[in-house]
Amino acid sequence: GGMGYVKPEKRSDFRETVYWNPAVKVDRSGKAVIEFYNTDEISSFRAIAEGISIDGQVGRAEKLFYTQLPFSMQARVPVEVASGDNLVVPVVLTNNTSAPLSGSLHVMPPSGLEQLAATGSLITIPAGMSQTIHLAYKVKHLPGEEVFNIAFAGGGHTDAFEQKLKIVPAGFPVALSFAGKELSETYKFKIGESV
Repeated sequence: GGMGYVKPEKRSDFRETVYWNPAVKVDRSGKAVIEFYNTDEISSFRAIAEGISIDGQVGRAEKLFYTQLPFSMQARVPVEVASGDNLVVPVVLTNNTSAPLSGSLHVMPPSGLEQLAATGSLITIPAGMSQTIHLAYKVKHLPGEEVFNIAFAGGGHTDAFEQKLKIVPAGFPVALSFAGKELSETYKFKIGESV
């Protein structure tokens, strides 16, 4: 679109086994270098090395390592809000690189939300740090379901968030049910404080 930021690539590679090599040869000092691509999973991985020496001695070692994105964004948006609510959406921006990261936050809230406080669009996150931006809204009387979009772009790094947000009228649904074998019958009922 004409929004001036690069659309983030979707993560799609979620293999169970990342790397398997049945015959790793070590050098005279007992060392070997292997290379592999991680999957797109942001998680911890267990690496297991098992070996046998020329004279039949067995060895085994396990090591945990984890993957992370150079930059990531997390936003907490509720699934449903009611008319008249005040809504605060915390957006956590995490810079896992070794240099400060400057960029801009693009927020496209549903039309049923009225922004309460202006947020600066240019944000700088120090190296190895996280920063939380609070987006504050008043929920208008516009029932329906719309998409909430938040994206960050800066220093060649992008991340985006999209979630449906449902706005419901204030009040509670009232249901009444009657049953009977009579073919014609009159029922009287009263609904108080209807919305």
